[in-house]
Amino acid sequence: MKKIKKLVACLSAAAIAMTFGVSAFAATATYEDGFVKLADAPIDAEHQWTVVVISADKADSTLVAEDLYYINQGTNGEAFWTDGMGTKTELTDGEYIVRIGGETITDPGQLIEIPLTVSSTPVGPIYTLGDVNLDTSIDMGDAAAILNHFLGDALITEEAALLAADVNLDTSIDMGDAAAVLNHFLGDSLIVQSK
Repeated sequence: MKKIKKLVACLSAAAIAMTFGVSAFAATATYEDGFVKLADAPIDAEHQWTVVVISADKADSTLVAEDLYYINQGTNGEAFWTDGMGTKTELTDGEYIVRIGGETITDPGQLIEIPLTVSSTPVGPIYTLGDVNLDTSIDMGDAAAILNHFLGDALITEEAALLAADVNLDTSIDMGDAAAVLNHFLGDSLIVQSK
C-alpha cells in the first residue's frame, strides 16, 4: 500500500511539474527492443530520480496518468539506467520526450528533458547503386570516381557515395565496381538496385 501511495504521489508531482519549463542537455535517448535507453544523462547515483516518457505533443500540457507511456523511480546505479527502461506500453513511431526529475531539483525549470524519436523505418543515406557522384545518373563520371578511389588519387568520403560505389556489394570498391558502372552505361548489364 505504501508503494502505491508513493507512486500516486509521484504521478501527481510529476504531472504538476511537467507543466513548467525544462532544461535541455546533451543527453540522448533511443528506443530499441522495447526499451528506452539513455546516454549521458546528467544524473548522479546519490539521489532518487523519477523518469517519465510522454508524447511530444503533450509537452506543454497538464499530464494525467493516461499520458504517461512510462514512469519509474530509481538511482543511477539501478539497472534501468544502464540496461534501458521498460516501457508501460509499446512505443509506436513518433516523437516523445523523456523527462527526469529528482531530489536535487528544487525548481521545475531544472527538469531534464531529452527528445526521443521512434521510427520503424531505418534511417540512413539515400543513394542509387552506381551513382557515385550523386548527380542522379550512372555514367562515365561515376566509373572514373570509382577508379580514382581505387587508385588512391581521389578518395570518396561521403557515406552515400561510398555506398553507391560498391556496385557489386562485395564490401570493397575496386575495378569490378567500375566495370559494372561501365556495363550499365553501355546497356550491356544493368545495375540491379538493392534498395
